[in-house]
Amino acid sequence: MAQFYDVDVRFKNGQTAKGRAIGNNAAWKCICGEILLGPHEAMYPIPPCPKCGRAFRIRQGKDPQFVALVEEV
Repeated sequence: MAQFYDVDVRFKNGQTAKGRAIGNNAAWKCICGEILLGPHEAMYPIPPCPKCGRAFRIRQGKDPQFVALVEEV
């Protein structure tokens, strides 16, 4: 059974935060407060934040943590 794990979130302005992941999907809070989620970048791209337009990429990790980190691009 898949387990939840923490992932780092890095914003362009240098701020960092923590998100949560399970399998190849991650969830995190944008700087604007919107909750976002999506799969790692090898699956398909995720749309920008609907509230502020910030774009993110979810870096692929290795088994068992298929998400390495989330970063604003």
